[in-house]
Amino acid sequence: MISYTVLTTTGTMLANKSVPVSAPEYICHLTNPCLWNGKTSPKLYVVVAGLIVNGATEDQIVLPFGLRNLSMESNGSVLVNGLCVPEKDLIRTLESDPFVYDDMDGDGSFACVELKELCDIAADEEDCRNLLTEYVLQNAYHPSILCWKLPEDHADFAALLRELDSTRPVLF
Repeated sequence: MISYTVLTTTGTMLANKSVPVSAPEYICHLTNPCLWNGKTSPKLYVVVAGLIVNGATEDQIVLPFGLRNLSMESNGSVLVNGLCVPEKDLIRTLESDPFVYDDMDGDGSFACVELKELCDIAADEEDCRNLLTEYVLQNAYHPSILCWKLPEDHADFAALLRELDSTRPVLF
């Protein structure tokens, strides 16, 4: 079984459910959630997912996450919960340290993740596809990441990014 627990950052349990490993998805509905709103309100929740074997927890992961509405206007402006994020507040980054995005989530920073470096180090197209897939899947839960940015010569990977993470715009 896989056990999911959703908590506030102070430890109050909001939801808990165990599901079979054969059907590991769990959709949790929170009533009146507090939205992650950048520096105004960097509200985070925590999900604890554990692999349960014979009644004992064999493995577990603890991930903080934030909830927010993200959209992009036709002029290229990025909106978080209906408010425009000024271009000057958008940090352009590609971080290999997994704790950097955790810090950005916690302090309410906004990131546009530049994927050029990953594309540049890839040995070939398949390697690039694998690197992008791994990076996006590892970091998609961070509310501070507002968009993915591909170099123009790798625009053909935009469909892959949208498939992996349909919640964020892909820029060039």
